[in-house]
Amino acid sequence: MQIKEYNGGEILFKEGDVCDSMFKIVEGSVSVQIKASNGDSVELTTLGKDKIFGEMAVFESWPRSATIVIREDHTKLLEIMRDEIKDFLKEDPQQVKNIITNLSHRQKRLMDDYLHACRTIREMDETKTEREERSDTLLDKITRFVTTYTRTMHYLTPYHLQNNQALDHYYS
Repeated sequence: MQIKEYNGGEILFKEGDVCDSMFKIVEGSVSVQIKASNGDSVELTTLGKDKIFGEMAVFESWPRSATIVIREDHTKLLEIMRDEIKDFLKEDPQQVKNIITNLSHRQKRLMDDYLHACRTIREMDETKTEREERSDTLLDKITRFVTTYTRTMHYLTPYHLQNNQALDHYYS
């Protein structure tokens, strides 16, 4: 684990990059961005001191889900390599709760966004005077996704969170 300093405007990594580390912000802030369908960058959020990011890609060996741009000069990040995560979490067990809480908040926001999209599409669909017969409407696809997504949320019950069972396999 080591702390590195970055300047505003630097791109730490890009959406789709292969990775082997996650980061904790020691000082400064970063912008989390994705590419819109028209190619423009869209800022999802800004993260500041003590926030952790990049954990999803590291824990699951997925490509990066977003681009991270440093927002201000002298931003300091602690880089935690995949093989150092176990030690990082043992040194500060509170980080396990922080990571799970962060992931839970992201899932909740995603679910709220999808439910809002479903309601909007349903309202649009109900306003049609004559519904076209289709085997699978956009509403059907989104509803199916939300249903599946909601089922996966039940895995992280309060019992699992209290007992840190969600990340137990990283300690064994």
